[in-house]
Amino acid sequence: MLRRDWVGVSNEYLKDVIDACEQYGWHWTYHAFRESFYWDPEMPIGTLDILPRNSNEKRISLLKGYFRKNE
Repeated sequence: MLRRDWVGVSNEYLKDVIDACEQYGWHWTYHAFRESFYWDPEMPIGTLDILPRNSNEKRISLLKGYFRKNE
């Protein structure tokens, strides 16, 4: 079961990991994009409800920002 306090922390963790990879020039990828509800960055964190994908969710916005930096 998802804990509500993971919602903010998970995005901070993702940002910290990507920042470290970028700082040291390491390659990175987002594991299992859309393979699982838990990993889907277009789905809200903290709920198990089946909702429509949202291209404005914080995780996908975070990832798109890093993707643009690496074009």
